[in-house]
Amino acid sequence: MKTVRSIYEAKIAAGLFRDPAQENVVERLDVLAGHLRRFTRRTPRLLSCTTAPKGLYLWGDVGRGKSMLVATLIDACADIALKRMHFHAFMRAIHLALHEARTSGSPNPMRDATDRVTHGLSLLVLDELEITDIVDARIQLTSATGWSVSKNS
Repeated sequence: MKTVRSIYEAKIAAGLFRDPAQENVVERLDVLAGHLRRFTRRTPRLLSCTTAPKGLYLWGDVGRGKSMLVATLIDACADIALKRMHFHAFMRAIHLALHEARTSGSPNPMRDATDRVTHGLSLLVLDELEITDIVDARIQLTSATGWSVSKNS
């Protein structure tokens, strides 16, 4: 089983410049990957357990390696059901699923929408998170209750 650290060290060996800020994130990503592995052994569905591991929110200047670090996490979690989506694609999927849940008369459209979009996932990675609509912020917070996608580091 690969770890985030082992994949990152292989990239360093291949010529990537060692960055202390990235190393701090690597440690946190390895902890997250371990929590996700323990979580997925206990429960096969993302929303079936309210004690999902806390996620991470990465931010920083352009070119600091955020996408590379996320790709490293994804490589290390190849044994976990995951999906990487652009934030805007995620919000389009949530809004469509909400519309379909509401028109079908669902008693809990948000739950049904998040179930539909995250079905079978243990990890959802959102790229390029940008909230410009306060309703989307509320949907994000409500949706994240069961699957923990952000934690300021």
